[in-house]
Amino acid sequence: GMEGDLGVIESGKLADVLILDADPLEDIRVLQGGKHLCSVIKDGRQVDLGPQSEDEPELALR
Repeated sequence: GMEGDLGVIESGKLADVLILDADPLEDIRVLQGGKHLCSVIKDGRQVDLGPQSEDEPELALR
């Protein structure tokens, strides 16, 4: 299984991480709309957050 690859953030492991410029524990609304989103790491790889088209609705919500 994947037990050895989940639950930690370290080199060589898989990770899904959102990096924000605000604290969602203080105000959960910072997660809405992507305004505070600085970086996304999906499966251990950084996702390009450049300008998105309407053809990519999952990222166009930013």
